Amino acid sequence: MRCIFRINTELCRASDVMSAKVETIHSQEKIAKLAKMLLKTKYSGFPVVKYDEETKTEVAYGLITRFIRSSVY
Repeated sequence: MRCIFRINTELCRASDVMSAKVETIHSQEKIAKLAKMLLKTKYSGFPVVKYDEETKTEVAYGLITRFIRSSVY
């Protein structure tokens, strides 16, 4: 039997589930860098950022997550 836990995300903050040092990947980065990041860490995903000319800052653009395949019997 599988147990499924549901989390009320309205009660959580990003800081509750993310590490203090967030590793990001830029939208124009090479796949080789992403592969190295996935190999060297156990993070479940990386925010994708891009530079916004209007605000002159990096802004969240997307999210790359690991694909974890598991067998369910």
